[in-house]
Formats: sequence, structure tokens, C-alpha cells
Amino acid sequence: MKQPEFFNPLSFTALSESLERALMRSELYPMTTVQDESFPGYGIYALFYQGDFPAYHRLSEQNRKNPGSWPIYIGVSSPKTQKGTQWKAEDVDNIQTNLKGGLSERVKHHAKSISEATNLDINDFQCKLLTLSFIWAPVAESAMIAAYEPIWNSYLRGFGNHSQGKGRDNGKQTLWDTLHPGRKMNGIKNSKSADDLAKEVEQVLEITWIQKFRQ
Repeated sequence: MKQPEFFNPLSFTALSESLERALMRSELYPMTTVQDESFPGYGIYALFYQGDFPAYHRLSEQNRKNPGSWPIYIGVSSPKTQKGTQWKAEDVDNIQTNLKGGLSERVKHHAKSISEATNLDINDFQCKLLTLSFIWAPVAESAMIAAYEPIWNSYLRGFGNHSQGKGRDNGKQTLWDTLHPGRKMNGIKNSKSADDLAKEVEQVLEITWIQKFRQ
């Protein structure tokens, strides 16, 4: 008999897997529904795409076959703190009552960005939401990104930006805004063209699909 496996339910791996399962088992909502909702709480969310944008065809096929199975983006909401802020024990499990900076506000921000893009349709997007203590949000985010490699997190950066150009390398436009123009933001054009990015994104998604979803 070999040594039985040691299991620590409070290890980073166990907690990460638990948070990932909780989010992926949550209800799948159309973005058109959630964009008009307001509710308290911080947490994590996943966006899913099943539209006809050519570069995303592999991702869309997966989400049409199994809705809500391959996120295009993972994000979190957590309280903004001033330098030197000390959290009290009772704050950890406290449900936020001020909507500013919360989960619903973040999702609304993303819905607006998608709606402003000239080559995306908000009707092609869905999302899953999970409210949880803000101290677990970064753990859940890291676990989800590692597990699914969402293209808007892992390669096509810039979707979550509130402002563009400010504080970025040479004030350049983000990769996301180059491929999906329409948002009114600052920033000079990226060195890569939209066509180049589309080809690269398609290749990245194909590799990810082979590694994580092909049976």
C-alpha cells in the first residue's frame, strides 16, 4: 500500500478550485439583462461570447455547444482603499451597501464598452456572477485565469481599462481597442493592425482549445 494522499482543504489549490467551481456553477445571464441591474456586493464575474466575430469562432463554437463553459474575460470587484487603510475583522464578510465600485457597477462598465465597440454585439454576451468576501476575489481571479486562459485577460489586454493612454507605455492604444474600436478614449494607434491581431488571437484560441477542450 502506498502512502495515502495528503489533503489540506485550506491550501491555495483547494481554495482556488472551490472558488472556480462556485463561479462556473452559478447561473448564466444575458449581458442585456445584467447591464440594467443594480445589487450590492463585491466578487468575481466571467463574461462569455458566442457571436460571429471571425477571430473568436473557436471560442463561440465551444460556448454554443456548452453555454458558459469558456470565458472570454474574468474580472473582480473589490473596495478601493486609501494608503494605510486597516481592515477590521467585521469588514471581511460584510456585504457592501454602497454600489460604487461593486460587482454590478463593474459589469455595467463592461456592457458599455462592448456596446460601444463597432464590431461586437452585446446580445452575443452572457455572464456569470459570484458575490463573495473581497479578500477571496484575487484568489478566484487567479484560479479562473489559469484554468481557462480568457483571451481578453491573457493576450488581448485593455478591455477593463477605465481610461486609455494615461500612464501606459507611450500612451498607446490598447490591443483590445485596436481590434474592437469604438470607445471614446485617448491613446495613439498601436503598432499592430487589427488584421494582425485578429490572426494572432485566432491562433491563440486554437491552441487553448486544443489544450483544454478538445476531447
